[in-house]
Amino acid sequence: MARAVIDALAANTTPVTIQARPKLAAGVTLAEAPLTPQDNDQRTPEDMRTFLPRVTVATVVCLDGRYLMVEERDKSTGVMVINQPAGHLEEAETLTAAAARECLEETRWQVSIEGFLGVAQFKAPNGLTYIRSTFVGAASQHHAARSLDPDIHQVHWWTYEEICARSDKMRSPLVLAAIEQHRNGTVYPLDLVSAYES
Repeated sequence: MARAVIDALAANTTPVTIQARPKLAAGVTLAEAPLTPQDNDQRTPEDMRTFLPRVTVATVVCLDGRYLMVEERDKSTGVMVINQPAGHLEEAETLTAAAARECLEETRWQVSIEGFLGVAQFKAPNGLTYIRSTFVGAASQHHAARSLDPDIHQVHWWTYEEICARSDKMRSPLVLAAIEQHRNGTVYPLDLVSAYES
């Protein structure tokens, strides 16, 4: 093959394309072997390795120096943990709409989404990877008669100090990191977050 490439270049003809293939150890199938970039267009469905991270949203809501937080039971461990109002993106829903919906469902508070704190990636102890978009919201109306999401144990308005005192109970490192970022004033405009349809 190397001789063919050299001859092609010398003759100024169409270059020869070399498809690099992994060398397979004894007993290893192609689907189990490391893939090279050249393999991407040649893989069969059996060769595909599907990675599906969970897309979630969360909202930091601060009112008179207190943060809106929830206590919920971790479905994997059964342990009570602390989080911002947060949850999964649903089909045909924008990220900002999901953030507002989760606040209402988990806290009974209607909020307006006003800013964006950023995107974070987290690999949880259960082995799943989460991609979380965190927003800033302003509380506008409390719907006291509305039922809470069944996963929520309690809703709290806590000061920063009260949250830090419970830092070992956070659902993930992203929870306290989002509050720290909000306190530092690092909030981005919502036009950084776009939604498109084909």
